[in-house]
Amino acid sequence: MSVAAVGAAAALVASVAGIGLISADATLARTLSATGAHRPVVRVSHFSHSSRDASASAATAADALTSIDPYAGTVQRGIIVRQLVDLEAPIVDQIVAMDDPAPWTTVIEGRLPAACLDGVRCEAILLSGTALDPAVVAAHPSGDMELTIVGRGLIDAAVPFGELDQRGPVGERIGGGTYQTGQARPAVLLVVGVDALAASPALDETGRTYVWTAPVDPNAIHPWTASGFVDAVDAVTSTLTGKDPAFSVASPTGLIGAELRRADAARGRLSLIGAFGVAILLAFAVFLALVVREDVAAETARLTAAGARRRDRLVFLVLEALVPALTGGILGWLVGGVTVGALAAWSGIDVGPIVVGALLAPGSIVAALAVLLAMVGAIVAASAPGLPRRGALRLVGSVGATAALLLGWQVAVSGSLGPAGLGSSLANPVLVLLPPVIAFLFALAFLQAWPPLLRALARRLRRGPLAIRLSLLSVSREPGRPAATLTLLTFSLGAIVFAVGWSASLRQGIDDAAAYRSGLDLRVTELGTGLSIARSVVPIERYEGLGDDLRRVPV
Repeated sequence: MSVAAVGAAAALVASVAGIGLISADATLARTLSATGAHRPVVRVSHFSHSSRDASASAATAADALTSIDPYAGTVQRGIIVRQLVDLEAPIVDQIVAMDDPAPWTTVIEGRLPAACLDGVRCEAILLSGTALDPAVVAAHPSGDMELTIVGRGLIDAAVPFGELDQRGPVGERIGGGTYQTGQARPAVLLVVGVDALAASPALDETGRTYVWTAPVDPNAIHPWTASGFVDAVDAVTSTLTGKDPAFSVASPTGLIGAELRRADAARGRLSLIGAFGVAILLAFAVFLALVVREDVAAETARLTAAGARRRDRLVFLVLEALVPALTGGILGWLVGGVTVGALAAWSGIDVGPIVVGALLAPGSIVAALAVLLAMVGAIVAASAPGLPRRGALRLVGSVGATAALLLGWQVAVSGSLGPAGLGSSLANPVLVLLPPVIAFLFALAFLQAWPPLLRALARRLRRGPLAIRLSLLSVSREPGRPAATLTLLTFSLGAIVFAVGWSASLRQGIDDAAAYRSGLDLRVTELGTGLSIARSVVPIERYEGLGDDLRRVPV
């Protein structure tokens, strides 16, 4: 039975480590699967006052970005030209270009433009949610440059340019806007061909920003590869900024780090639940050792009669506990690995890295060895004969009180266990050792309080049934098994209450986060307006037409 107890504890340690790793990977996958403006990308930008350094900056960026190839898709080049007042139409032109816009552009009307060859007379598509004045069929941003507008559409909010204002042109001058609303938005015109636009003689002395955007591949970023991705981005940043300070790099490394810290906090909570489970199994192992204590005492008596010394008897007791514990630990470790692999396969995650991370990570191995040593020590202490009961109780009490004092000292010094403390739980003795220490203190309290309580109860029942009185006296003389049973039940119920409370706390946290983000079930946001002498927003009374069962709260 001790083999089963130690095996279950080892499987629990491996399963907790594996579940934490699977949860962290799922958190990263959910975060990195965002689309639109929140799509994770690595974007390199370089500002230039003219077209003279276009080739050099393109070559430098292309060489540096090769280090992130294992973690990202194809790099999309782009160029954003400084806003120019149109020479003929009452609009402000914002010219952008990329080489292959088809995968990233949604055409609303018309078609995509043909590739620009000379950078002077090109086709363009208006990136706007609203239609342009039908009288405007071409843009004339500079010199003899003419951009024929052949369609209208919207481009991805992240690739390659980032967030462009695609609500439609407003205003006739840069930053001026209209008289009533103060809005100013350019007409964003997309041209096909980065090199042609960069070398356009009509824009030779016009400032521009070159961009290289690589969409991050969510399937390539995992907890075990995130550090490699961060190192690759750091290498890109140091290489580019070292060659030219005009380069800047934006990446989701901060977002990934924040999500991993959240995942580590969740793993810390799982470790706390695992520690409760280990404490329960430890109490069960002690109970089993107390059951066979008489058999062990008879065997040690035979060894003493055969001339065995005290050291030999101690070695016998240790091996008697270590051999089945080691066997159960190995079997439980393997069972935990199979369980983790099955969970990873069910979750659609690569099984190999999850199993290796759960079984061979230093933290997991240290936790498993600590559990094994605790099990062996508890079994030896519970089954060792010949020790006076009072002396054993003093020894256990001294050890438990010392451990509790040290753990309390750490809690007082480090403060409450926030996400950082939970995230370091695999190396945090509070989470790993506190539940087993409390289990020992509970068992010690039961051993001290149980016999006098039962004897007093037997005296109260002096006229009661003889069988009940004899059972009370028998248990008071050998309180070890009842104490282990009560400890086991106490921690089992405590773990159930903790799990239920934690689940309710998580659900309440999700509800609070959703309420904080939206306030109510639906949030309507109108386009921003500046100071105005005329009402430029929809009156709140207009929303009453949506129905009488809706609650409308203006903010």
